[in-house]
Amino acid sequence: MEHDASRSLTSYVNTTGIASPAAEAQAVAIRAAYAAAGIQDFHETGYLECHGTGTLAGDPVEVAAAASVLTVGRTDSNPLIIGSIKSNIGHSEPAAGVSGLIKAILAVEKNRIPGNPTFIDPNPRSKSQYIVAVYPLH
Repeated sequence: MEHDASRSLTSYVNTTGIASPAAEAQAVAIRAAYAAAGIQDFHETGYLECHGTGTLAGDPVEVAAAASVLTVGRTDSNPLIIGSIKSNIGHSEPAAGVSGLIKAILAVEKNRIPGNPTFIDPNPRSKSQYIVAVYPLH
């Protein structure tokens, strides 16, 4: 099958439903995006703006997918920092993606990652021995 980069990679992986995330597909998409950008060192990514809806199904899959690519070989001195705009302003529905993008751009411009004020505990299903990540609170 010829690969169509404009098509969602999730469609190439069996999932339980059309809206169900697939960690394998997300990991493939991350690797493909980095390859297309010419980035070889995944540790150059210090911050990941996640969708972070707080769902039992989506968040653990998203974190596992990102961690399987971005945290391999990381140490406590170079963690992947994870955040989500939803803990700052709530779910802005159709504007959620652009809200997260704006937050990430501002973080780079201001050299400061905003905290996640409503974040208390990570989903237990998001924890793994290979995740070297932190969730800023303030």
